[in-house]
Amino acid sequence: YGVVMVAICPAFDNSIRLGARKACDTLPAISNVTVEGLSFRDDDPTAHCGAYGVLEPGRCVTEESHGIFVSHTTGVSIVNNRFDRLGDESITIASEGEVRGNVFTNTPGIPRSGGSAIVVDGTDNFPTRYLTNDACVLQGKPNVYGSIFRFDGQASVFAPSMDGPCYRCLYPEPPPPGMVPSCAEGGVLGVLPGIVGCIQATEIIKLALGEGSSLVGRLLIFNALEMKFREVKLRRDPKCPICGDNPTISELIDYNEFCGIPDQPAEPEENPDEVDVQEMKRALDHPDLGIAVVDVREQDEFEIAKVDGTTLVPLSQIEQRFTELDPNQAIYLHCKAGVRSLKALGFLREQGFKYLKSVKGGITAWSEEIDPKVPKY
Repeated sequence: YGVVMVAICPAFDNSIRLGARKACDTLPAISNVTVEGLSFRDDDPTAHCGAYGVLEPGRCVTEESHGIFVSHTTGVSIVNNRFDRLGDESITIASEGEVRGNVFTNTPGIPRSGGSAIVVDGTDNFPTRYLTNDACVLQGKPNVYGSIFRFDGQASVFAPSMDGPCYRCLYPEPPPPGMVPSCAEGGVLGVLPGIVGCIQATEIIKLALGEGSSLVGRLLIFNALEMKFREVKLRRDPKCPICGDNPTISELIDYNEFCGIPDQPAEPEENPDEVDVQEMKRALDHPDLGIAVVDVREQDEFEIAKVDGTTLVPLSQIEQRFTELDPNQAIYLHCKAGVRSLKALGFLREQGFKYLKSVKGGITAWSEEIDPKVPKY
């Protein structure tokens, strides 16, 4: 889609790549449909989307384009790019022609979604999922939910206003930070976003027309490897804090805090555990410095792109193989973007390793700043 994050799936060889999911995967499926008041949530507008698996809801920006309410983080909107590419097709979704910016925020109060009647959740991190859910419940709007990871997809419609459950009924608490890999780390089978996006588009049309049986109260689960669908019945949780019998949430909260994620400063300080790719190059160019450079990506990724002079010890194997490394040697750890290398650093430090640094930006930064011949994936 022009700007799309691609990841590798460990279960396939390196000829098969995985694209990260976007809310805009739903747009082509409804590009010839006239429906007023749809809302899309897309918090991954750039190629770096999901690199850290967490986005700040307070920095999400909303735009109204052709009447579709789009929410994404600050930057270039993939959804807007999609509208540019679908410009010749008959998108006649409401009448707002100009793009208007406003803030979809987690501060007290309810975010504005214009005259939109349906919200489509295209996010891939937990703070914005809970934010979207709560905003929809408080405004009485259906939330057309879709989620994918590697070879599996899920879809549902969360709508307590239609006697169904909300996202919190299914997932009352978010997982601990870092437990669930982001799309950048885990990867997504490239065709899966289109499949789940088409399911979401189908639900949008049915809700708009008031026809058929929607996914309210049902969770549709798709396994692409087995090519099987199965369905789980969902019920509203009477103890749910926002849609239950005695709700305790009446306004939006701090979703970073709720998900256990510390707020990021406006100008992040330099991480003392990180070095840049220039330092990594210096270590490789001068072996006499005695600095080992260890690649913690997976074997499939290493076969696609590697830096000469590095040693591969995948993060998935590091608990079994850390004894291959010298705890008294200076070690630079690198991965694709700098996320997994920090995880590896934390583990090795617990094992008594003293001289560790994570390479900020990983091999992606190496390709951009040092050697453009190293493939980006």
